[in-house]
Amino acid sequence: MERNFRYIETSFLPGEDFSSWPALNAAARRWCDVVANTKIKRALGMSARQAYRSERPFLKPLPAVKPPVYQAVSRTVDLYGYVTVDTNRYSVPEAPVRKTG
Repeated sequence: MERNFRYIETSFLPGEDFSSWPALNAAARRWCDVVANTKIKRALGMSARQAYRSERPFLKPLPAVKPPVYQAVSRTVDLYGYVTVDTNRYSVPEAPVRKTG
């Protein structure tokens, strides 16, 4: 995930100065259209724009009603302040430590 931010930090942001959020958004949109989405991705063998065009006929609209995007689970915080869900470890803010519920 961090690699995507690094790409933006090194390819888009250097030397740029934005007067407002709308100016930043407009510049970012132009950069995506001209640079980022046209760059050939090694893993795809094509650009993001080409991949979208080839997949677009198979895309389906999202449902009108969004299902809940969470799953409530009970976990124990380990000595280092982490919980494990499946095979992933997540840090826990200090406030919930030693509480149940």
